[in-house]
Amino acid sequence: VNDLLVFNGKMYAAGNMSLDGNNSTAMNYVNQLSQAGSNWSKAGSNNLPSYCTCLAIHKGQLVACGSAGNQGYIYKFNSTDNVWETCLNSGVSLKSMLKIESFNNSLYGLEKDLSTGQTSFIRLD
Repeated sequence: VNDLLVFNGKMYAAGNMSLDGNNSTAMNYVNQLSQAGSNWSKAGSNNLPSYCTCLAIHKGQLVACGSAGNQGYIYKFNSTDNVWETCLNSGVSLKSMLKIESFNNSLYGLEKDLSTGQTSFIRLD
C-alpha cells in the first residue's frame, strides 16, 4: 500500500495490490474499506493501467496517479458508473507520477524521469 485517503465516508487504499490477503479475490490498484471496517473491495469495475502511487481529492472527485514504466497516468473515479476515467487531455505525456495534490482548484504533481532520475514539479490542469 502506497497511500490511504478518506473520501465521502470511505477509506481508500492505493498501491500494487492485485489479490486480497487470502489470494482469493481479485482487487484493483485502488480498493475501498467497508463501512464496518472489515472487508476490502475493488474501487471501480475497471482497473488502473498499473500500480497507484497516490490519491487526492480534486474538484470533488477521487483522483489517482501512478506509472506504467516511465509513462505516468492520472485517473478520476466516476462513482456513479463505478469506473476509472483518464483525466489527461489527449497528447499529454507524463513521466512516472509520484504524487498529486489539489490546491486552489488546480492539480499539481511530482513526476520523475526514470531514465535521468530528474524529478519535476508540474501543474496538471
